[in-house]
This record gives sequence, structure tokens and C-alpha cells, in this order.
Amino acid sequence: MSFKKKPLSEWLWDSWCLISIVGIWPRFIEPRLLQISRKDIPIVNLPKAFSDLKILHFSDLHLSDHTSVLLLKKIIRNIKSLKPDLIVFTGDFLCFSELNDPDRLESFLNEIPKAPLGNFAILGNHDYSNYVSVSEEGDYALSFKKEKKSPILKGLKRFFSPLKPNGNWKEDPSKVSCHQELLDTLKKSPFTLLNNETVQLSRFGSTLNLSGFGEYMMRQIDTDKAKKNLCLESRGI
Repeated sequence: MSFKKKPLSEWLWDSWCLISIVGIWPRFIEPRLLQISRKDIPIVNLPKAFSDLKILHFSDLHLSDHTSVLLLKKIIRNIKSLKPDLIVFTGDFLCFSELNDPDRLESFLNEIPKAPLGNFAILGNHDYSNYVSVSEEGDYALSFKKEKKSPILKGLKRFFSPLKPNGNWKEDPSKVSCHQELLDTLKKSPFTLLNNETVQLSRFGSTLNLSGFGEYMMRQIDTDKAKKNLCLESRGI
């Protein structure tokens, strides 16, 4: 059996397709995509006052110098158009535990309207003074800025050989502090941080508990602390 030699033009086309998949998509296209999905969440014994509650959930902003201005504007525009009753952000304001432009983050957060029942947030594994990632062995491991590799090279490596966490910790990150500059920025925004805390939402005479916990990968979850302000009274209909 003989094989016909592939012409140079086909080799070039194949190379371009490969580069497009592993380079252009994750670098220039995927980070700028914004998809909205809608889900109905049934909750047992939910007071009728909250039966039509509209919650807007978003996360993984990973703000950096590469974050598109158009993407930030698109997020704000969509939030305003959806008119949620409650807004929750579930972690990773930052990228690699770095906040190079706190004014930019503050400006973005303050452009998000205050929802009737409030805007709340929890921290992600990038929102502490150091962040946790998955090591080559699959362990959760602390990463330090001086050890950080090029995000492009790291992304390509993860594309071809994705790491699977095994649920073990290489070292204990539970004593790592929150990113103080991020905390200061959040205080100047409409977002209330729930770090192992519980608040009560009130609507038409009924109440609903909302709890936020520390980051799992950072081993910062403290359920006992979060339960301290838990309201067990049944109020409303």
C-alpha cells in the first residue's frame, strides 16, 4: 500500500487548525463569551413569599490586565436587563491572587445595580494572599507568585494533559489569610462578603437564610461559625 505525500498547503492548514484550537479559542474567544442559563431550583418548605425569587449567580471573574473591557460591560448590561431579586458572586474575583488595579475592580462592582435583597459574595481559591492549584500528582498545593508559569504555556499543558484532583492536600492552606486589598475593595462596593457567615433575607414578612462559606480548596470552610447566626424560626407562609 502506498501513501500519497501530503502537500505543503495541507500541512499548513492542519497546523493553523491546531493552533486555532489550542491557542486562539482559549486565549481570545472563550474568555470573552458570556452565556446565560436559567434554572428552576425547588426548595422544600420555601415560604411562598420567595416562590418567584429570581437569583442571579455569576463567578470566576479572574480580573487581570487581559480582561476585556467589552466583557465587563456585557456582564453589567446583562445583569441590569435581567433585573434579579438577589445577586450572588461565588468566587475568584482575582487571578493568581493578584489585584493590580483595585480601582478597576471597584468601578466594575459599583456599576452592578444593588438587587432588592442584596448583593453577596464568597471567596474563591484565587482570592487569598496565596492561591491553591492542583499539582502534577493531583494534590491541592499552595502556589506562590514567584513560581507562577506563563498562563499560555500552562493552559496548553492542561489542554493536552488535564490534571485530576485526588482530594488530598500537599500542605495545609487553612491559615492563609484573605487578600486584604480585595476585602478593602469589596467594602467600597455593593457586595457583602459572606465568609462563613449567615444572613437573613426578608421579603413580605417572611425570612430566608443565606449562608456563605470559605473556599473548599483552601480548607477555609467553617460550618460551626456559619451556623451562629442561623435563624431556625419558621416565619412567613
